[in-house]
Amino acid sequence: MKTVLIYGVLVIFLHCFYAAHLYSQTPHVDSLKHLIASAIFEKAPDSVIINRINDVAYWVRNSAHDTALAYANDALNRAKAVHYVRGQARAKMIIGIVALYEGHYNAGLDAHLEAIELYTLLQDNIQVAFLLNNIGYLYKEEGKLEIAKDYFSRSLAMFREKKFPDGIALVLGNIGDIALKRSEYAEALRIEREALHLGLQLKDRFYANLAYYHLGTIFHAMGQYDSAISYQKQALERFEDDNIGQYIIRSLEKLSAIYSSQKRFQEAFRHAERGLKIAESLPASVDLALMNERLSLLYEATGKYDKALVYNRRTASMRDSLRSMNIAERMKTLDMMRVAEKNAKELALSEKEQSRLTSVRNYLLVCIGFGAVLLFLAIHRYRYIARSEASLREVNHLITVQQQQLEVQSKHIQEANTALEASNSELDAQNELLTEANKQLSSANERLAALNYEKDEVLGIVAHDLKNPLTTIMMASSSLAAMELPRERVTIFGERILHTSERMLNIITKLLNINSLEQGAKALHIQSVNIVESIRGIIDDHSSHARSKEITVVFTPSQESLVVRTDESIVVEIIENILDNALKYSPKGKSVYVSLTVDCGGNELQKALCIVIQDEGPGFNEDDKTKVFGKFARLSAKPTGGEESTGLGLSIVKKLAEMLGGTVTLESAAGNGATFTVILPSVSE
Repeated sequence: MKTVLIYGVLVIFLHCFYAAHLYSQTPHVDSLKHLIASAIFEKAPDSVIINRINDVAYWVRNSAHDTALAYANDALNRAKAVHYVRGQARAKMIIGIVALYEGHYNAGLDAHLEAIELYTLLQDNIQVAFLLNNIGYLYKEEGKLEIAKDYFSRSLAMFREKKFPDGIALVLGNIGDIALKRSEYAEALRIEREALHLGLQLKDRFYANLAYYHLGTIFHAMGQYDSAISYQKQALERFEDDNIGQYIIRSLEKLSAIYSSQKRFQEAFRHAERGLKIAESLPASVDLALMNERLSLLYEATGKYDKALVYNRRTASMRDSLRSMNIAERMKTLDMMRVAEKNAKELALSEKEQSRLTSVRNYLLVCIGFGAVLLFLAIHRYRYIARSEASLREVNHLITVQQQQLEVQSKHIQEANTALEASNSELDAQNELLTEANKQLSSANERLAALNYEKDEVLGIVAHDLKNPLTTIMMASSSLAAMELPRERVTIFGERILHTSERMLNIITKLLNINSLEQGAKALHIQSVNIVESIRGIIDDHSSHARSKEITVVFTPSQESLVVRTDESIVVEIIENILDNALKYSPKGKSVYVSLTVDCGGNELQKALCIVIQDEGPGFNEDDKTKVFGKFARLSAKPTGGEESTGLGLSIVKKLAEMLGGTVTLESAAGNGATFTVILPSVSE
């Protein structure tokens, strides 16, 4: 009997401890929980019990989401059982608020819409306005600002109609936040200051807290960091005083962002790490992702990219998890409601059983004594625990099955993403190949256009520059054949035929030379050459041309004899073409200057041979200088003595100089003559 009594006392103690633990998860609502317990014990009306359970759920909605959801579902099931519409409406509203805090926007929207229907039946426009504000908050978080503003405006109109200052302050804060997101800073400040002024007059501190938070965010966006820190610190202190965990985290995140903007990274890290620690202790995955993202940005800003990558991956993983939760959030909410309904039924059965046990206990105390009653209670307690454990196992099994289903869905999504990435990579590769093919085709088209232009130029030369000389030859030959002419006239016609033939030969030679150079058929013949004598010979060959135009050619070598190893024929052709051009375009009575030096100052070519030919002709304008070394170049200047020009000479000069590993450059201004500088690598003997 003594053993039975001890066991019975132990059972009662454990029962009391379990009940106390069940109703004391958060110290802020202990009094409400005691009221719930006393109301149930005293058999208070169902509406009173439901209202008290909803009160507990509402008070812990910010700090303990799971607890709030459990109480709200309990209140909902009780209210449905007794057809208590107001209790159902408030429970639905709390469920929706918790869903919004956890980022389950679809479930939150559904719960709010159901609550609006119920409050509309009750003609309670104040609660409808609160729910419209919450829906606006939902759309604001999703970035749908126009829809959000519409809901906020409807909510504000209802609150103003009912002259309800708490609601007005709340909605003004949200409308100001939308103005901030649109960078309408002046409007945002005006609205938030109105919200703060109104919130400071209210009993509920939450609305003023929010206004301080929003004002700090606005000043940060405007770059006014001191004001931003001041307002945000006031918001943080007030959130800490009221123990609103979610907003403590967000205020810490904003302060970290402001300090980061000021390059005060030590303060930024301190606030971010504190916010992360608090977020890890709360069930809100959204806030945990927010703080991980803030730390990633801070490490990136301070050049610690490895740590930034770690926190960035954590953020991405959490947000992927939140998206997956949105897929199954409706099923999760329904399952929790079903479990809560089942628990409520078991609680009702337990209360009924407890009532019966109380009657039996009183009877047994009278009939057989206190010890027998304790034994009876212990037996029934054991049965109750067994039933509870069976229910728990069933719930755990259901959760396990759901987790397995989610893992399968996640695997399928991952496989689909992998296949999509592979397809995108293949498409990128094909696009690159297509781009390269287009570039090659464009290059080929440009080359064909250039070749077509050259063909037209060659045909023009054949048709014009060769036709005229042939006509001259034919006319002179005809004159010689048709009549007896004095010897002097025969000599004149003969010289004309010879001169014209030389012109034709010059044109054909230049065409053949440019073709040979482009095909790489011209070979080098390096030998020892007295370059001074070669240049004097070139000048002598052009002396008759110079005398005909009264042009003086002045040759200034740096030394009287200079033997170098080079290809004499190429050097001669280069100088002849440039000198011929200088004589051709110089006016009558001018001078042409030819100079020869070795080792041009500062030139990269060691022991370079430098030949400079300067004339006093019309020079070249800027457009001429861009095409002077091109084939068939048609320039603005014209020969001054009626000479012919194929437009090939300087093109041949450039290619011949490059064959010898040298360069040719032009310095000229319109009306001030031209200076050609040929630099050739050469070793003197």
